[in-house]
Amino acid sequence: MIAMTPVTGLDLTGFTEREPGVWTDERGLALSVHFFPRVPDLPAPLDEPDRLRAGLARSVAGAGGGLIEAVPGSVDGVPGSGSW
Repeated sequence: MIAMTPVTGLDLTGFTEREPGVWTDERGLALSVHFFPRVPDLPAPLDEPDRLRAGLARSVAGAGGGLIEAVPGSVDGVPGSGSW
């Protein structure tokens, strides 16, 4: 199991921490980090980025939103996906 630890290596220049895991900048942009102790329910494996993006886009559209970008990667060696 992955321990709950702060995210490291983020350049938060211009951001102010409002509460643990939540930062905002002067324009009102908010960045928040959430930990869910469960197995991800991604629509495709991380090594199939096109299928992953398509599945995430369908899921977000079904909730009334739009996916801007989904990028597979890793943080401290742990695989994951960031989406916006």
